[in-house]
Amino acid sequence: MPLEKCPDCHRELGDPADTYERFVTELIPAYLWVLKILVRRYWCRHCHRFVQAETDRAIPGRQFGPRLASTLVLLSMMGLPVRRIQETVAAMIGLEVSVGAIQGLLEASAERLGPEYDALHQEVLRAHLVQPDETSMRVGGENWWAWSFATELAAYYELDPSRGQAVVERVLGADFPGTVVSDDWCGYNVLRGKRGVCWIHINRHLQAVEVAHGIEPRGPRSLAPPKYLRRGHPPTTFVRFAAELRALLREAVEWSDTTPAPATALRERQTAAYEARVRALSAPDSSDEDVGRISRNLLKRMPHLFEFVRDPRIPWH
Repeated sequence: MPLEKCPDCHRELGDPADTYERFVTELIPAYLWVLKILVRRYWCRHCHRFVQAETDRAIPGRQFGPRLASTLVLLSMMGLPVRRIQETVAAMIGLEVSVGAIQGLLEASAERLGPEYDALHQEVLRAHLVQPDETSMRVGGENWWAWSFATELAAYYELDPSRGQAVVERVLGADFPGTVVSDDWCGYNVLRGKRGVCWIHINRHLQAVEVAHGIEPRGPRSLAPPKYLRRGHPPTTFVRFAAELRALLREAVEWSDTTPAPATALRERQTAAYEARVRALSAPDSSDEDVGRISRNLLKRMPHLFEFVRDPRIPWH
């Protein structure tokens, strides 16, 4: 980068005093490339119809190439609605395309990737651990549910108007041979195999009560004393219950993390010991409504609370 005059005093400059390298990351300007393909058709005397070679330079039945199609699909995966995708490609690369054409391309891409998506489903079914979840979303102005089934290697998604057991049974099957770790949503009760409970969701029940009583919400394994954010009478029964439950979880996680695997018999005994302590801690008929409600939920989920202790491959959240 030569410089003839000083940018400050505007005097003439001599030879460079030194030279250094500067690296700049930049985009290559995007541009549209229209490819003209000469298609030769042949008459097959055996099939009695015209046939032609297929090209990998275009999506079948569409006027878009695979790179452009991948870009539109990526924008859709990023959460952009079709109208915003239309505006984005117009601004970035000058492509004028209708909403209908984009929607048709997205549907065609989904159909073409169907076998790969089916392979993801099979990968989930082969996994020893699946962590499902469901989140509400709007589809065509109506309430639907986005279901996810995640493993260590794959994530499989389904959209369904239902949040019920039928979706779980259709995707995993009631006799899924692996372990399913989920929240306490009743839709997963159709599963007859091994289950684990997500303690993050259990802690959210505790946090909701803390927020309602003006207590700063704490983490699932926190040993910190409660921090009161407003004056009033603290729910002492609940505060003691939450502290003991979190301390128990912390102990169980540390024990499982430091105990060699598999140690099956030892882990079974320790699981039974932790379950007994939860039973002793629980007070389903407590005068504190929150303690009673959370206790009843814990007792209901008892067989699944410490699956992470029984099997070290299973996470506690």
